[in-house]
Amino acid sequence: MKKVNFVFLFVMCFGLGLQAQVVRSYIAIVKTKDGKKKGILYQVTEDALTLQQGDSLILVKGADIKSIRIRASKTPYDIKTPFKYDPFSDRNYETLPNSQVRVRKDREKEPDFGDQVAGEVGVAAVNLAVNIIAAPIQAINSSIIKMDINQNPENFKNNKEDLSYHSIYYQRHSNVKDELKKIKAISNAMKAQ
Repeated sequence: MKKVNFVFLFVMCFGLGLQAQVVRSYIAIVKTKDGKKKGILYQVTEDALTLQQGDSLILVKGADIKSIRIRASKTPYDIKTPFKYDPFSDRNYETLPNSQVRVRKDREKEPDFGDQVAGEVGVAAVNLAVNIIAAPIQAINSSIIKMDINQNPENFKNNKEDLSYHSIYYQRHSNVKDELKKIKAISNAMKAQ
């Protein structure tokens, strides 16, 4: 009986783990008649949207919005080390046939202190150059969605669904069955064309 309970508990935990959804935050840059407001898109309602800035929430009415840009949140750049210098690794040595003596593959002497320093400095310089080139490229964060609302509440209501897909509230409280129906409708519409 204990084995059955253990298996049942394992299956339940595994099933709940499959249903867990990763919530991804999106940055919203909203131009209003009062200026720009920037924050994480928290919730979209019929006539307004809510931005999260730190610990506070900011309500922006749809009638005040000129344009909206949505960007994906990015993780900070991790320094890469594509090149490594290790003159004493196993790949630099080979075992002679019919003996257990290990010699360098290039048949040269072991690198002295000067060679090791030169190798480490050279590899560090190349890795630095790679990271100097890669960091700005990774920092590029173009907009996913650009919408011109032009302070028109009807434009905001027409684009509400597209905006709400990117809100934290929608991702946490999405109705999976309704979403599947929408996806099937889109798929059927594409097949009919």
